[in-house]
Amino acid sequence: MPSTDKAGAFSLMEVVLGLGILALALMAIASVCASAMRASQKGIDRGTAAAVADRQLTRQVQLVQDDSPAGDKARFWDQEFPVSVSPFSAGQEQVGPTLFQYAIYASTVRDAGGLPVGGAIAGNRLKKVDIAVWWMSQDGARAGYGQLQYQTSRVISEQGNEP
Repeated sequence: MPSTDKAGAFSLMEVVLGLGILALALMAIASVCASAMRASQKGIDRGTAAAVADRQLTRQVQLVQDDSPAGDKARFWDQEFPVSVSPFSAGQEQVGPTLFQYAIYASTVRDAGGLPVGGAIAGNRLKKVDIAVWWMSQDGARAGYGQLQYQTSRVISEQGNEP
């Protein structure tokens, strides 16, 4: 039993031990809060990346449909731009303090036999268009997670309509 000079008083050792436990608890709470803030920022960044991907994919498909610049429509439909090999288009978009970089790939949709869907019918080809978006903070590193990436795909018709 701790010794006290007066009834209800604490010894110096009990006070120091109590403050130590309180400090540990506050550090644990601060760590959980920091993790929650990082997770929240990741979610916000992923949502922004999804918007960038949709915007850039829609823009690029429209440029191909309009053949702008001239010759891109034929290049897009006649050539393959497989993922991780050679993008059809690449660029970057700044949103707030974050720089999003992207690469757009396109490959012909093929049937089970390996033949292009739509065959030789003019204007009837299909392409699967993939976009990869990656980002980091302006200073090049986000505390806690580094570079992140978002990917999505879309199938488009040579006739200008999405199937």
